[in-house]
Amino acid sequence: MTLRINKSAYTMPVYSDYGMPSWGTKVGDIYVGELYTEQGFFSEGNSAMSISFYSPNGWKGGYIKYEHWSRSGAANKAFSSSYDLGTQADGYEFKVKLRQCRIFSGENHVATIYPGDFIVTDGYSSSGSKHPYRLSIKGYRKAGSAFTTSVTNGWCDTDIELGYSMHTECTLEGTW
Repeated sequence: MTLRINKSAYTMPVYSDYGMPSWGTKVGDIYVGELYTEQGFFSEGNSAMSISFYSPNGWKGGYIKYEHWSRSGAANKAFSSSYDLGTQADGYEFKVKLRQCRIFSGENHVATIYPGDFIVTDGYSSSGSKHPYRLSIKGYRKAGSAFTTSVTNGWCDTDIELGYSMHTECTLEGTW
């Protein structure tokens, strides 16, 4: 699973079902600059991307048609080297902004970092299967420190499941 951002010039409608016999009902939209989680692809009938996203009714799943997610920039990896704020020997940095950010080792909360601190990723923008709104991380770095604290099986909050899914609102800052 991958955390993605819509950097196209288009809003992407999200549907309750995919392809055959119908797409079901529209359950929301992915707006320009919005983050969401890609969970896989389906090609029965019409191609579709399975996603989780923050909808008008909270965190839920749905499907985006190929004609929408295949547009240039519509399915970019949100926490890749394309959008990092800096590169360290151990990975790509994204800054914590606006709120605190919890750090997990597996399911266990191991630290909390605050605005101005950094998380370090591998650049793949991977998200969890149980918590698809959490970002896979290699570690974190406190503001003013030159050292990264490594985290085994590391994950961190993005807060997109709480409704902070626009690039200007999410917990982590990139060059989106």
